[in-house]
Amino acid sequence: MELISILAENIEDQLFEHYLHEGRIDDFKNKLNDYIKKNVMDKESAKKILKKLVRMVIKFGKKKPILLAHILVAFAIYLSPLDIKVTLSDEISADTVVADSIAKMDSIPTKESKSISLMSYENFKDSLAQKESSNIPYIASTSGYIGKYQFGTLALIDGGVAPDRDSATEFRQGFVNLYQEYKNASEEEKDSIKQQLNDYFPEATQDVVFDQYIKQQEKYLINGLKNRGKDISSLDELVGDTIGGIRLSKSGLLAATHLVGYKGVVDFITSNGDKVAKDGNGVPLTNYLEHFANYAIKD
Repeated sequence: MELISILAENIEDQLFEHYLHEGRIDDFKNKLNDYIKKNVMDKESAKKILKKLVRMVIKFGKKKPILLAHILVAFAIYLSPLDIKVTLSDEISADTVVADSIAKMDSIPTKESKSISLMSYENFKDSLAQKESSNIPYIASTSGYIGKYQFGTLALIDGGVAPDRDSATEFRQGFVNLYQEYKNASEEEKDSIKQQLNDYFPEATQDVVFDQYIKQQEKYLINGLKNRGKDISSLDELVGDTIGGIRLSKSGLLAATHLVGYKGVVDFITSNGDKVAKDGNGVPLTNYLEHFANYAIKD
């Protein structure tokens, strides 16, 4: 590693600094979302990591405005509904960005607040896509989840892409195969294959699929809770309840369902927070319950 500073507390931090020093912007951006998912567990850790990343960019980055904007977008789920008004220029100080952003984190209502302003449904989708895939519509994960919302086979069925498991698996594999071609292609070939991916599963279609999929997850979750003795007809009836120290919100419940499936969320609620399911990467559903709280959900 050419450049190691006191900012670098571990190997991941050193890698970030290396990417910045070398001007490897795409590598920095691609790693950022996984880094946040792994290390940010609450508002306090969000503050600490935001401050560290911003200072790295100010000190080492060669494209400060682009990188600062990307970092702020990545942390948007921790910021208040207020507009973020930061002038991103090469001369901006780290203190300005950090102070402005943390002030907005601190303005988020606490779990005890009676009145909560909801961010929009579009903000919810954007933030979830950012968390899942850095909001990249043509990407596939190493586990075969596809698109900016990282759809699996059952999600494609629920979203109306395919009528059954076989056809959904075939569709998913076709996307994965194209993405592997894209990853292995030369720089001259990448644009053409990226267009094929976008034609295969357009971003606008992914948004429509997500709308239908999330409505279906709400139905599954309500029915699953009913089957476990919860007499509810709407998730709105759970909003404001505190389970496992977390104030429930409709958006948080649906985001957690997207992460671990509705059965994991049902277990969490009916065990009063004792059973906390995790996804394949070890991310607990409580992470999504908190991070995606207080967004509006389309009826």
